[in-house]
Amino acid sequence: SDRAAGFILTFATIKPHLLAPVLFLLFFAKRWNVLFGFLMGATFLAGISFWAEGWRWPIQYFTQLMEPRWYNGNTASPNINGLLPWLSNSTKILISSIALLASLPALAWTTRHKGIEVGIWAALPIAVICSFHAYTQDILLSIPLALLAIGTGYAHSRISGVLLLSPVSTYALAAWIPMLGPAIAIASVLWVAWTIKELPDNSISSRLSLAAEGTD
Repeated sequence: SDRAAGFILTFATIKPHLLAPVLFLLFFAKRWNVLFGFLMGATFLAGISFWAEGWRWPIQYFTQLMEPRWYNGNTASPNINGLLPWLSNSTKILISSIALLASLPALAWTTRHKGIEVGIWAALPIAVICSFHAYTQDILLSIPLALLAIGTGYAHSRISGVLLLSPVSTYALAAWIPMLGPAIAIASVLWVAWTIKELPDNSISSRLSLAAEGTD
């Protein structure tokens, strides 16, 4: 059910910066049952966290997220942080926040015209490239969007999806090549996201609904 799905979604709160645009889209699409399930699960997890770690754990967790030594920060993070390593952390956070906020209208348009599934598939990699804290493997969240682009039938869409999944983009990140890896990752995600506009409106949602009815 939607409430169970929302409850399961709370396990993604370990990366709240990647989850935020997904919650925005669920609110935009008025998926109240999913959000209610998420609220129930989040309350449950928050209670366990406060019981286990005390009332200061949110501050400690935020401090940990901001510590570059905990991740590959300025080497090959697949985001703006990796693309602009010479800037101060505060400047990169500001640029990343502005980029994420600027992407929300486009994600809302995608959700309204292409369906909530496509909106979420686009939101996840967009959240990665607009985040401050991201591991190299987080770019794997773009796989559903890339596969969708490959399946559109349009040549340039297929090229963008293949490029995002190919060693051309993944090697530069895996090898921790400063700036080059993030640049390829960001360009590939944006290219794939742009090609999604050519999908017929709500075609994916209709197919998923038919598939669900077929399993009943």
